[in-house]
Amino acid sequence: MSKSKNEMNLAEAGQEGEACLRAILNHAIEENAESVDMRLICEVASFTDAPIDEDNARRGLFSYSLRTCGETSEKYPQEAGKFLGCVRILDAISGGSASFVLRDKTGTLIHCRWAKVRVASGQHVSLRFLNPHAAPDLNSLGLDEDARRHIDRALASPDGLIIIAGPSGSGRSTTMSAMVRALPPSISRFNVEEEDQVLGGTTHLQQLMCADPDVIVISSIHDKASADLAIESAITGHLVFATTHAAETIDIPTRLMLLGTDRFYVGRALRLICSQRLVRILCQDCATPRQLTKDDIEKLFDSSSSDSIIALAKDCGVEIGAAIKERNPSGCQKCRGRGYSGRKAVIEVIPVNSEARECIAKGGDLGRLVSIMRRDNKIGKSLQEQGRRMLLGGETDLTSLRNVIDFTR
Repeated sequence: MSKSKNEMNLAEAGQEGEACLRAILNHAIEENAESVDMRLICEVASFTDAPIDEDNARRGLFSYSLRTCGETSEKYPQEAGKFLGCVRILDAISGGSASFVLRDKTGTLIHCRWAKVRVASGQHVSLRFLNPHAAPDLNSLGLDEDARRHIDRALASPDGLIIIAGPSGSGRSTTMSAMVRALPPSISRFNVEEEDQVLGGTTHLQQLMCADPDVIVISSIHDKASADLAIESAITGHLVFATTHAAETIDIPTRLMLLGTDRFYVGRALRLICSQRLVRILCQDCATPRQLTKDDIEKLFDSSSSDSIIALAKDCGVEIGAAIKERNPSGCQKCRGRGYSGRKAVIEVIPVNSEARECIAKGGDLGRLVSIMRRDNKIGKSLQEQGRRMLLGGETDLTSLRNVIDFTR
């Protein structure tokens, strides 16, 4: 079977030195893991970027762990001398980029991103997988009616910036891909990966303008060059999709301004701002029912015990005694003893209308404006409200919610 230069076929026998990496990747795929972390702890450690020598590596400790449903597994020890071989193979397959493709034993292609980091104790390598069985599609994201309406309206715009925030591994790229797939196939697209951005903002922008795409997809806005590229493209007649790291949806404009972009152009460019989290879903075959307590409500609204919090919870449809579910720690055969059966994306969507645009340009309190818009039912539900609804619907438990959603906001 033919393959591209940045593809690794896990069904092939492989050359010498590949066996360890193949075994780790096959294990991760069999366990439906979202990512793999490989770590080498050396006897002689350093913060410098100098390569780790073979002798030092052989005397170290090499282990890997899997992350499934947001939880990290035990560490699986490996022969220390094989770590550098795994890294060399990853370097060769990826061709110096941050991504490559795996072909599993069934022939399914799995897209991977990887990174290596030198730490004081040795070296750390992380690999993240894009689930091939979860084809990104807007209809499969479970969006509420308001959120879907705002997204469809933004997708119909001829220009502007649609940006999704969230931590690493929160599924931002999958949601962005679903949005792009919803566009008509006749629209021309241009993808800008992180490694492409080293060309520099001005040079790259000129190249993009010559290509004359209708849609520009930027994998991540993480510095001034990528922020300028996104903003300038958005205000020059292109529809731009991008992701960034920000704690909440309303933090996105501030994040862009901190990277050095003028607030006027930020307000002019933005069309839709979103934030996303992945919440663990309870295995419905083994989850145990219980009643919502006063202590649960205090955690859901992040406050000390008081009648006002109980009243506020009641106004939001959350009452003491409501039936909820919690994880069975021992799990069952269906969930492989995890107690969870996967994760679900929780997405907050806020359209940037003329009022919000003016607020951003003038440095107003966007958070207050969003609160008013949400109160007047002009925008969709917050992450917090969606999380509470999931809890009451028996989809998830309190621990999973508080691990990914900040209820102090």
